[in-house]
Amino acid sequence: MTIKFLVDGVVDGVVDGVVDGVVDGVVDGGHAVVVGNAGRADHLVRARFPDVDRDFALKLLKSGRISIDGVTASLKSRANNGATVTVDIADGRLGAPRFIPYTMLHRARGLIVVDKAAGVAMHEGPGVGINNRDADHDDDGDDSGDVPLSLLLAKDCDEGGEVVDANFPAFLGRLDRPTSGLVVAALTLRALHQVEPSWRQGDIRKEYLVAVTGHTDDSGMIDVPLAGRRPHQRGTGVIDEARTGYTTIARSTARIPGHKSGISIIVAELFTGRTHQIRRHLKAIGHALVGDPRYGARDDDGSTGLLLHAWRIRQNAKSTLWPSALLPMSIEAPWPSRITAVMIAAGIDAPAALVRARALP
Repeated sequence: MTIKFLVDGVVDGVVDGVVDGVVDGVVDGGHAVVVGNAGRADHLVRARFPDVDRDFALKLLKSGRISIDGVTASLKSRANNGATVTVDIADGRLGAPRFIPYTMLHRARGLIVVDKAAGVAMHEGPGVGINNRDADHDDDGDDSGDVPLSLLLAKDCDEGGEVVDANFPAFLGRLDRPTSGLVVAALTLRALHQVEPSWRQGDIRKEYLVAVTGHTDDSGMIDVPLAGRRPHQRGTGVIDEARTGYTTIARSTARIPGHKSGISIIVAELFTGRTHQIRRHLKAIGHALVGDPRYGARDDDGSTGLLLHAWRIRQNAKSTLWPSALLPMSIEAPWPSRITAVMIAAGIDAPAALVRARALP
């Protein structure tokens, strides 16, 4: 049995490995972080599988059972950005993969962009908070996702200066707990004041990777008002305008259990920001999200998890941020394995779909 994972980057002695490989036909996903001696194969294995001790990982390396891009690794070998690391060992010998609640993708002058893992809440709430670090309220075998992103970032991203307020950090937009992907947060008031105008005015585009039931049109604009779902709006009859655009980048060619009508992979773009907007809009046109426990199709058992990922943000020509390099012109969060696994099962060429997605205007 071989286990493969992709090294996503080597930056200032820190290797951030995003696992997105195929293990005996099963797509495996997760994150790994290595600090020091960046890129050495045995260190990458230990970061991915924390139950592996140093001696065993070193033994794997010296016995030639770890390779980098198909070449047997040595003590001098280093994994560069985009390299594939392969381990020739039974998965059971390596233990459970490490759960990483977020991956830092960008940080500049009080502004950060992270890739949030599915299952991590944005803020404190019932069963989610600093007092729940030792409890597994998700019943998922891991308590890491029970500490909200706000507390994780407040702890890990100490700016040593001005903070926004008691709710530090300040998020620009929010993701539902089962949604993964890009989250932008201001760590200081200055950063917040610089970014918020462009964000509110729509100068920063937000694109999501979505798997939906059925075969969607090539593209479309969903302009359907939505009833307010925030606590202060419920029962008030408040109706908000809501617009979601989408482009289909792939359709299933193989039959998938529980989805007789097939599935489509789309890139959805938000033009307004309403609660559960993408989920509610796609259901409204007869294409509920795969794995959606609230708005999903009746024959969907939810075993895949919600297949919604905040994939990319891009600045348009009107944005005032790009000259300052506070935020990159475009930034992406790698496609998660829970979505690529379904794509593979549906007979979809994931790399080709990614090429089409990146080519969108």
